[in-house]
Amino acid sequence: MLRDLKKKLSSLIKHMVFKIKIIFEKLINGERYPYKKYCDVHKCIFIHIPKNAGSSVIKLLNNHRNIEQEHCTYWEYLRSDEQRFQAYEKFCIVRNPWDRLFSAYNYLKNGGNKGSDEALSEMVNSQCDDFYDFVMNWLNADKVYNITVLTPQFMYFYDFHNQHIMIDNLLKFESLSADFALLQSKLRIIGQLPWVNKSTDKQYQQYYSQEMIDKVKTLYHYDIDLLGYSFAE
Repeated sequence: MLRDLKKKLSSLIKHMVFKIKIIFEKLINGERYPYKKYCDVHKCIFIHIPKNAGSSVIKLLNNHRNIEQEHCTYWEYLRSDEQRFQAYEKFCIVRNPWDRLFSAYNYLKNGGNKGSDEALSEMVNSQCDDFYDFVMNWLNADKVYNITVLTPQFMYFYDFHNQHIMIDNLLKFESLSADFALLQSKLRIIGQLPWVNKSTDKQYQQYYSQEMIDKVKTLYHYDIDLLGYSFAE
């Protein structure tokens, strides 16, 4: 009985320290990287995977105010503040890897974000004649694992050591409106999800040959197997 009381007291103290820490950060108008103020407002952590409609979600979470967008993995949130990580609702958006890669290609061909992606965009435009050239002659494992916009999705939310998905909700890009509506109700987020940087061409399949399909399947096989996607989906 004494042991149980000590555990409860210890848990209460940790919870109080956690709350005081958040209040203190608010008072000094500070943030603990990579956590943003909207994380505490909505008690959530959004893992922003590139080219998966993340800009739209962040815009809503941050009350339509501009904010620096960072593509942080679950580990960065966990390492920064384990208590927050365990307490908050964690979610991300996942997307068909073939569709996502085609979107990333068009994003880079059109100049990326006109800032940090400028050099990469210039490289793709100068070295790739078209999407076939990009996939078959330019893309390789080294680029996939070292260029943020091409990084496999599993790296943001999957713990390979323990073979465990480290977040609570995987929302699908293909059914984002319905999936996000359920989470929005749970977190009591008010407002409509805007659609920022939406791709204008949904028919990615027509741009792939069989050899391109197979190469992407090899490069992104962890995403495909873990998330259950097929080329046609």
